[in-house]
Amino acid sequence: MKSVTVIAPMFRPGGWDVLLYGLMRQTHTEFDVVVPDERYAKRHVQVVEYVRRLEFSRPLYHVPLWRHTGPWNHPATAINTGLILATGERRLIRAWFSRQGKLYFF
Repeated sequence: MKSVTVIAPMFRPGGWDVLLYGLMRQTHTEFDVVVPDERYAKRHVQVVEYVRRLEFSRPLYHVPLWRHTGPWNHPATAINTGLILATGERRLIRAWFSRQGKLYFF
């Protein structure tokens, strides 16, 4: 079990470079990453290739939203998906959808 699970919901086309480069530079290495992605079906293959090309060494789980409710995306659906799959003793949620880009710890 990792000490921290980073939950990073994705809704927009970009942002993977910022997320992965930031995580690659962390000094604390006991973490895994869960990325609930609104666009999972459209880009899963590309994400896997990108993660391999960067040689990202932490466990990363790129997953579709659980109980997706239609054409609207909702942050709560992504956060719930991440919390369901989190294995770390602590959970850090990177809220990409907030104006200030806040971090939430649970």
